[in-house]
Amino acid sequence: MSLPALFREAAKQLDLQKLIDHYWELEFLYPFHQTIGFFLKTSGQKEAAKQWRDTFPPTNRFFVDKTAKTNWVYDETWQVQYPRGLTDDH
Repeated sequence: MSLPALFREAAKQLDLQKLIDHYWELEFLYPFHQTIGFFLKTSGQKEAAKQWRDTFPPTNRFFVDKTAKTNWVYDETWQVQYPRGLTDDH
């Protein structure tokens, strides 16, 4: 199964309110909320991504992984760069 297909399958089991509650509890310093929002969007969970963005708007431009490359794709909505092939889009 491809990585995008795995994201879509996992999204079917998501309880967004629990995820929001846990995210608040963990008090991350790094903006992981943008990566989570990006994965919600790319897994086809448009409503969940919108709710997540309303709760945790993007704050920084960054990479989904610390081993970022200059040829990665940029997602304007979530302000993250990611490797080609991570989603069905690229």
